Amino acid sequence: MPKRNFIVLLLVLCSCYSNLIAQSNTESDFEVDLDYARFRGEQNLSLIEIYYAFHRDSILHVSTGDKYIATYLTKLDISVKDSVIKQIEWRGQDLLNSLDDLKPNQTINDVYGILLGPGEFKVRLEIIDLSNQRFGFNEINFQVDPSQTDSLWMSDLQLGLQISRVQTQNRFVKNGISTIPNPSAIYGLQWPVLYYYCEIYNLQNPTQTDDAKYTVITSIRDFQGNIIKKIPAKSKSFHHPSVVEIDKTLVSSLKSGVYNFSIEVVNLMTEERTTKKKQFYIYRAADYIESEAKPQQQFDDLYLVLLTKSEEELDMEFEYARYMATSDEEDMYEELDIEGKRKFMVSFWRLKNRTPELPTEIFRKDYLDRVTMANDRYSQAGMEGWRSARGRVLLLYGIPDDIEKYYGGPDAKQYESWTYNWLEGGSYFVFLDLSGYGNYQLVHSTVSTEINDPGWQERFFR
Repeated sequence: MPKRNFIVLLLVLCSCYSNLIAQSNTESDFEVDLDYARFRGEQNLSLIEIYYAFHRDSILHVSTGDKYIATYLTKLDISVKDSVIKQIEWRGQDLLNSLDDLKPNQTINDVYGILLGPGEFKVRLEIIDLSNQRFGFNEINFQVDPSQTDSLWMSDLQLGLQISRVQTQNRFVKNGISTIPNPSAIYGLQWPVLYYYCEIYNLQNPTQTDDAKYTVITSIRDFQGNIIKKIPAKSKSFHHPSVVEIDKTLVSSLKSGVYNFSIEVVNLMTEERTTKKKQFYIYRAADYIESEAKPQQQFDDLYLVLLTKSEEELDMEFEYARYMATSDEEDMYEELDIEGKRKFMVSFWRLKNRTPELPTEIFRKDYLDRVTMANDRYSQAGMEGWRSARGRVLLLYGIPDDIEKYYGGPDAKQYESWTYNWLEGGSYFVFLDLSGYGNYQLVHSTVSTEINDPGWQERFFR
């Protein structure tokens, strides 16, 4: 199901017409996602961040000789009661070294910040491709309330695709934190982690203690209000009445649909509390394609397999698979209860299976079989074989096409060379027994992401 049709379906399910109908306007040549977030500003004004994104392949990239450049114009109108109070425009460029670098689902993201007083506002944003005059646009309405000054309160939740602490300053950075917003609020297998940014104001500490704390409670609810995921509460110290709250949660295991992400903040010094929520969507194509019925059965079968596993067994299985896991996935797994871990592992194995014709259960079984093989072949005192250098390569890349063993002589170290004919056009790994006791280490590989030391023989065989 195309993304545009998915949004239309969500409109019917949710009756969320007010903010999303503009996204389905058929007069637009291409889709532009648009959203906003309100923060406390200066001089009793509110800082409004207006952020947008559109697909990179929506605009034409023209050859300039050795590069390809797309040039577009962004026009932003801010209105009150149909009267434009702010109108700005700026040019942007997108540069490609090759059209092969243009991949599906890549987006161009931008953000514009403006200080506004109380009132009801309308924003219209238009993107014009200056190469062919095709355009995309979107409109949103929002209200700015008078700034609160006494009680505990929060900014809007800003959902993101990526958040990181940085030393530099640009339009995506607030309070030393870079947030790449997600104006579509759509997540799934492509964007499995929901990041969020918000600001908390007026944290009071009437006792003036040094260990003042507040608690953050986050949860995900479905459209009917049922709690789907509740993240354990976190207590944090504060030394200033305003703090920034950032975090992330894995959402790729959720089924396609509409959800609310909620955050509640409790000041433990005063028992004040405040809550914010933000709607987001999960889209997974397999949930809508009838021809995917068989793979969906495989998904169910894999869940049934994991249903027989204890939490200890699930933890050990994820430990085996850590070579494939990102740091975000590791953090998310640690947050889950046993049922969440089962669903996570089902989604995890499906995501890591890069071979569509291979059933996910078989992919998982092959990987775990290699764990057993690595333990049988490469275990040593104090270390299981799958944790060794050869074990890691075996798990990540599979059984090599060829293994050459060099036993050397009385004064020469033993080493092995593993060849993979299919990997990056033909690659190999060299493992050297540095200690002479069978503890082989990877010293050289031609794989782009591995250690590369063409002079390894000179270094170790002088």
